[in-house]
Amino acid sequence: MPPVYLVPSLKRKGGKMIIRVIYTDGNYDLVKDLLLDQLIYSGRISKFYRSGKWAVVGRDRVRGMGGVDSGVRRRRYDH
Repeated sequence: MPPVYLVPSLKRKGGKMIIRVIYTDGNYDLVKDLLLDQLIYSGRISKFYRSGKWAVVGRDRVRGMGGVDSGVRRRRYDH
């Protein structure tokens, strides 16, 4: 596995986040945050870098997968 250099979050014009990913074939890439969901649900990536560490798809909680929302409800119609 090639070395992983700790690089601060990368942002492009317009505030779009660039995220480091590892595909299931072991190749590395940088992708726009909007593409991340698609790659996760299609099964094309095995890991992506967030919060200073690699999140493993299928093991770690990822966008909208699993768990029950236990957040505090603040809207009037949520009561």
